[in-house]
Amino acid sequence: FMVSAAAGTSASHGCVLADMKQQHDVIAASNAQAQKNFAAAQEKKRTDMFVVAPTAWLCSSADEARRNAECAGGKSFGRGERVSVIGLQAQDGVWPAAHWDSQGEHPGFVLASVLNDLPDRTAFEAHAQEIEAQVPPGKRIGSANVNLEDLLNPPKDLKEKVLVMRIQSTAMRDMNVAPSGVVTFTMPVPTRRGSETVAAIQFEFANESWAKEFLGGRKAFSCGPSYCDELFVIARPTGRALDRVDDNGTVRRLPVLEVEELTDRFGVYRGR
Repeated sequence: FMVSAAAGTSASHGCVLADMKQQHDVIAASNAQAQKNFAAAQEKKRTDMFVVAPTAWLCSSADEARRNAECAGGKSFGRGERVSVIGLQAQDGVWPAAHWDSQGEHPGFVLASVLNDLPDRTAFEAHAQEIEAQVPPGKRIGSANVNLEDLLNPPKDLKEKVLVMRIQSTAMRDMNVAPSGVVTFTMPVPTRRGSETVAAIQFEFANESWAKEFLGGRKAFSCGPSYCDELFVIARPTGRALDRVDDNGTVRRLPVLEVEELTDRFGVYRGR
């Protein structure tokens, strides 16, 4: 009886080991498949990169893309525009890439050296510094005066001054871009000096080139953890105000400022 029991125990132990091995094999196969799926997904990963040369050409073949010149059926991107690249790294000096239009997706390749993770802001910063030097403090609306109360009822000395400021793209609200070239947007400012309550002021900018680029999709702004687009604006109070009904049905009065010049990473644009 004792020998028979020992034999039964040994057989049971062997079955447990077999089951454990089977489970291990299943888990290992599942992990291997998951890694394979992850690698395949990474190869198809889409990432936006920025053009840092005057022009980037997306061409159907890698050889054409390396020339970075006009190519049959290709698409050009201007400085500062975003290009959707595919995968984790460039291959032999070119990125697999794609663009979309009404006909669907168009895959191709773009020269890697004309793209970068972040846009080139060299020209933007250089022009901003020029303006900072050209417009003396006595000709500017001071930061303390950038509030709803002072802009609705400007002191006499404020009427002859201009607002010179950087605006993050995320601060631009209620944007409307008309085909005629008139661009309007609002920005929140304190209701009065030292107040933590904010209200909107409205900017008006007339520039057909800026509007055309925006409506045509060649101008788009980005804001994320590592980078956020800025605009550098010179604007003058007009003395006008608009009445606008907010989401709660309350009529709000917005002072209007006319933008004389707007700089973004795509270029410098002057109001007409």
